[in-house]
Amino acid sequence: MKFALLLSTLLLTTTAAYSASSVFSVKSTDIKDASTITNDYIYNGFGCTGNNHSPQISWKDAPKETKSFAITVYDPDAPTGM
Repeated sequence: MKFALLLSTLLLTTTAAYSASSVFSVKSTDIKDASTITNDYIYNGFGCTGNNHSPQISWKDAPKETKSFAITVYDPDAPTGM
């Protein structure tokens, strides 16, 4: 089964305007943008046989009022599509 990583949606819950002088960014030392996720970070269950480790993900310059982040991964080969 192919696992393609697309950081397609990053939702920010914020109530104030974001400063144009700061650039919000998200990155991972474990997963490269638009790349295949290695078996280390694939779930071990639901038909998958990965190692089920959590990848490192970091962000910087989020708006001060940010309360949460949501990151989605799209897998076109999954039975549910996600």
